[in-house]
Amino acid sequence: MIRYARFLIILALPLSLILYACGGQTKEEKAEKEVQEAADKMEEAANQMRDALAGNNKSDKKEVVDWRKLKDLLPNKIEGMPRTNESGETAGAMGFNISQAEGTYEKDDRRINLHIVDTGGLSGLLNASAAWATITIDKEDRNGYERTTEIDGYKAFEKYNNNSKNAEINVLVGSRFIVTLEASGVEMKELRNAIDDIGLKKLEKLD
Repeated sequence: MIRYARFLIILALPLSLILYACGGQTKEEKAEKEVQEAADKMEEAANQMRDALAGNNKSDKKEVVDWRKLKDLLPNKIEGMPRTNESGETAGAMGFNISQAEGTYEKDDRRINLHIVDTGGLSGLLNASAAWATITIDKEDRNGYERTTEIDGYKAFEKYNNNSKNAEINVLVGSRFIVTLEASGVEMKELRNAIDDIGLKKLEKLD
């Protein structure tokens, strides 16, 4: 399952906790009033979650692009590695949708996973998924590093492990698209080169 599906799990968690609590406390002899109070709490939690995701700024919300358009941006090959799998979907909850596409590239012991997601400009989701875009990170030791940077003028975050050669790049494009590349057995230089194969400017113009 595409990893951004866990976004839906995050949405559902507060409601599931309330349902669990009601199930443990409510018995047949309890009055209908208490059942109604539980339902009211569920509705309140749903409204709070909806407001948090929307960032109380509905004007920033846009319709997400068809995931097939995102899939069309997946290169056939990255750094000599052919695409071995691809997938895409649009998923939603509480009236909000995300659209996403994912491609896997493999050769020998090298592997890159490319994920493109359209949040529709939903500020709450962007704050949760790309918190690094609003802060500065510059951390390094003998095992590797983590740092915020810019790629082609877009805010980005890099992480690399010298021992495992696991690398990751995240790029925020047009305040709505998040591009993530995760790799194993690949040098960071190669992963940066892979960004050019995607076409970030073309992604930003999608609607």
